[in-house]
Amino acid sequence: METKNITVPIGNINLLNHERKTAFLSSRNMPDYCRPAITQWLDTLNADEDCVMCGDLQKTEHKVILGLVKRGIPTILVLGEPYPKKWPTGIVEAIGDQRLLALTTTDFLLPWVDKYGMADARNRYMIANASKIVVGFCRPDGQLAKQLKDVEAEVTLLNEYDPTKEPPAHKR
Repeated sequence: METKNITVPIGNINLLNHERKTAFLSSRNMPDYCRPAITQWLDTLNADEDCVMCGDLQKTEHKVILGLVKRGIPTILVLGEPYPKKWPTGIVEAIGDQRLLALTTTDFLLPWVDKYGMADARNRYMIANASKIVVGFCRPDGQLAKQLKDVEAEVTLLNEYDPTKEPPAHKR
C-alpha cells in the first residue's frame, strides 16, 4: 500500500520515509506475563536509529506509545479510528518536537474496514509499511497470527504463547 493515500496526517510526515520502520503489534487480550519482555524491547530502542509504528486501541499499545514518547523514539501512531478530540500531553509534545506522526486508517482503507474491522485494517497498513515487525503477544489461532502468516518482513515474537499461564476464561 502506498502512503500517498494518507489524508490529513498530524505531525512529522517525513517519518514515513524512515528506513527502519518497525511495527509493534499485539493480540488484544495479552496475559500479564508478557509485559516484561515488551519493556525490555522498548529499552533496546535508539532514538537516532529506530522508528516505531504502533496503534493506541488497547491498553498494551497505549503503554507502548507512552513508552516510545517518553524515550524520544520517533513514532508513527496509526489509528484505526478517527483522531481523538484531545491528545494526551506527551503525544502533543512529541508532535511539536517532530518526533511523532499520527495518522488514521479510517479514510483510506474502507474496503478492509467492512471485512476485517478497524483494528485489522490498521494492522494491515502497518504490516505493509514496516521493514520489521515486533509482536508483543500473539495467540496461534488468532486474527493477528493469520495476518502475519505470509509476511515478508522480519517478525520478532517477544513472548511465546503458554496456555499454562493463561487466566481462566470468563463464563458468560
